[in-house]
Amino acid sequence: MNVLGAGYLYPHMSFKMYWPGHYGGVFTWSAWANDMNPEYVLSWTTEVGNTPYMWRFNGSNGNATTSGNWINGGSTAEIKEKVEDIQNPRETMRIIRACTWRLKTKNADGRFGIGVMAEGLYEAYPEAKVTVGDIELRDGTVVKDALSVQAGDSGVLAAVHHAT
Repeated sequence: MNVLGAGYLYPHMSFKMYWPGHYGGVFTWSAWANDMNPEYVLSWTTEVGNTPYMWRFNGSNGNATTSGNWINGGSTAEIKEKVEDIQNPRETMRIIRACTWRLKTKNADGRFGIGVMAEGLYEAYPEAKVTVGDIELRDGTVVKDALSVQAGDSGVLAAVHHAT
């Protein structure tokens, strides 16, 4: 793993996958840490020894990366029901605030963000509300039951705009 500085590879677990007549590969969980950056990795290694699929979770800031794409469910019409056109799209656009920001949280202080503010999204669509638990700010204040915007909901403004 590409982690700078002296570090420690913590014990990891590997599971070999088989099916009749074939070797399937190895599924591995591991944890790596140094003074600056603990990291947790899930990976899949094929029988020829390459690792085409890896999911890496940063223990310092909560970021997650993958060798592929994050897919948050499907969006095909065939898997949906009760599909309704957006009502009053212009009014909805006024409620949902799109902006840029800098985070003031303990673990991601100063990180740039762009998107929509959760409060406006959930005022317009309360059934979409998602909370992520308590989040500590850099000054030690704790925000209880902080709101979040799901990755799939970040396209809400485009959807509302196209409805106008």
